[in-house]
Amino acid sequence: MLSKFDYKSCEKLIFELAWRELFHHVWLHQGDSIFEHLEHAQAFESEQIPEAVLNNTTGIHGIDRELKKLSNGGIIYNHARMWVASLVCNFAKTSWKSGARWMYCLLLDGDLASN
Repeated sequence: MLSKFDYKSCEKLIFELAWRELFHHVWLHQGDSIFEHLEHAQAFESEQIPEAVLNNTTGIHGIDRELKKLSNGGIIYNHARMWVASLVCNFAKTSWKSGARWMYCLLLDGDLASN
């Protein structure tokens, strides 16, 4: 890439590829322990994804728009993934593992090591 384009044009793609590579190495060294709580267990009330998230009816226009893209085409950009994760885990008190499984099944670019 750098032989054809300047660094500034490639920077974000290089960063994303390096980030994904890092987490593949972490997964290789940590094994399936990456699927457990790394610091301390969190208390969750539910294993179910909230209906408003599943139906794209959270009432938050930007998030509902991104959820429609996810459910219709398997695409949701990184910041929207974090917004949805916050709604699911922090506000709805749903287990992060349930949220991760649900989103992974919908994502075209799902990658256990980095998602």
